[in-house]
Amino acid sequence: MASPTAHAALQVGENICTEGFIMDTFCIERGTLLDAPSVVTLENPEKHSIHCLVDVNSCVSTPFEVLLDPLVSGDLFVRGWRLDDASKTKAIALAQSVGSCSTCTAGNSAENSHVQGFRAAMNVVITNLNENDPSVPPTIQILDIQDTTAYSRTESACQSFFGMQDIVDKVNDAAAPDTTGTALGEEGATDVDSDVMLNVGDTICAEGFVMDTFCIDRGTLLDNPSVVTLENPELHSLHCLIDVNSCVTSPFEVLVDPPSAGEKYKRGLRLDPDSQQKAISLAKSVGSCTDCTATDGHVLGFRAAMKAMIIDLNKDDASIPPIIQIEDIQDTTAYTGDESPCQAFFGMENLNDKLSAASANRFEFGVNPPVNNLQRIYLTHGILMMVSWGFLLPSGTLIAKFYKHRPDGLWFKMHRAIQSLGLLCAIIGWSLALHNFNVFKDFGFVSFRHGICGMVVMVLGLLQPLNALIRPHGPEGDEPKSTKRKAWEIWHKSSGWIAVALAIPTIALGTLSLPKLDDQTRFQIGYGVGCGGALLLLVAYMFYDKKNYTAEEKEVVSKEQAEVEA
Repeated sequence: MASPTAHAALQVGENICTEGFIMDTFCIERGTLLDAPSVVTLENPEKHSIHCLVDVNSCVSTPFEVLLDPLVSGDLFVRGWRLDDASKTKAIALAQSVGSCSTCTAGNSAENSHVQGFRAAMNVVITNLNENDPSVPPTIQILDIQDTTAYSRTESACQSFFGMQDIVDKVNDAAAPDTTGTALGEEGATDVDSDVMLNVGDTICAEGFVMDTFCIDRGTLLDNPSVVTLENPELHSLHCLIDVNSCVTSPFEVLVDPPSAGEKYKRGLRLDPDSQQKAISLAKSVGSCTDCTATDGHVLGFRAAMKAMIIDLNKDDASIPPIIQIEDIQDTTAYTGDESPCQAFFGMENLNDKLSAASANRFEFGVNPPVNNLQRIYLTHGILMMVSWGFLLPSGTLIAKFYKHRPDGLWFKMHRAIQSLGLLCAIIGWSLALHNFNVFKDFGFVSFRHGICGMVVMVLGLLQPLNALIRPHGPEGDEPKSTKRKAWEIWHKSSGWIAVALAIPTIALGTLSLPKLDDQTRFQIGYGVGCGGALLLLVAYMFYDKKNYTAEEKEVVSKEQAEVEA
């Protein structure tokens, strides 16, 4: 939604009315509805069941937010407001009184109550603008709340219930933006005056850090995992930006400087492929890296000023900034001039300054969730590989070694089942990595070493069921093993143990490849304590079982002999 002008700016303590879908942050942050995983949360919140919202612990235990309707059909809903705890309780009580769910009012059913898409109109007071955390919408305290799930009157629900103008209508009337453009640094935002809106074909000047989307999407710098990408892009090495395959093969973007210290940088503009090559050439001419030509160049934080033309606003994909085509580009990494680089190099006003001046004194609200697909892929890959190569496959190998004392080939049945399940998990995790990561040219990085080791482990793992299919028959009775059988056993057993042993450093390297240090620690504890502890317990049990089972067998044999002698 559009941001308000100065006279309509939001203030703590202001009494407003808002109306929209009520949604739990769990379903917002997971991206899809828990009760309908095929539905994108911010595309179709009307399909979220009231049962899931107020009965299911994962949903009801997280904060509730009010979603604002999209301005244009087909756009995503926007996170508008967060309810404080007392207000959330009021919303739950109202939902339970009008909905069909496990904790809803007795007598409510699908025939006489709402099942999906709980909406409400609220007379509220703004209690916190959350300016220090742009990922959280402003917090509100509900004074009165009314169900609007099936509201169908002509006048707005706010006007009908409270005699107030809906804040969305109020803001839009005040801002009256030209919705044909897009504001810099916002995903699909239209928050500046129409005379400075971005349009395809505009020639603009922009200046800022140049960053690869690989490091943006992973959340931390590949060359410095303790650094959050959009907090300290000045710590990103030019070597990583233009030498390392994962970075240089992903699109480049220009980051917008934060308006005040402590806030994060924003993704402002994306370079088209030709422009990316121009940026790489400039970086090589002024930087210090493997392919650089400068003798004493910049090491960290490549910045540039560029005169460019806007070629695509990406209105259909709010996760991608507008795309530009560079006409001229100049290095500003160490720029210290008094006037802005855009003015100094091109005699133009910096687009960010132009937009900031136009939107001065406006408070922006309506926060789209961050794109974290890459992070989820990292974690999914890590979990699958830890379950498979960290526990299942080693377990099957240990069972084949230490559980043969049980009769009827129990060890073999367990070994075959466990290895099949483990290899299936490994193949899924491996496929995710091959499809989403490109680490085999990231020389010198942990991810490169992890990728090489992982390929060797997976090849050895995939060969195991194949060579099991061609195993020679074992001896029958007192018949000695054939030479082919002996050779096969040596190969099958040794390659299996080598794969399991090599998986240990591979998983260790994998934990060090995760973007977030907290995730690295969690996976290391999970692997060392969880998987390691479980395997030790398994071995201890098998030795204990073998000891007891052997003793029982001896006792049975002794009884049989005694009976024969008697």
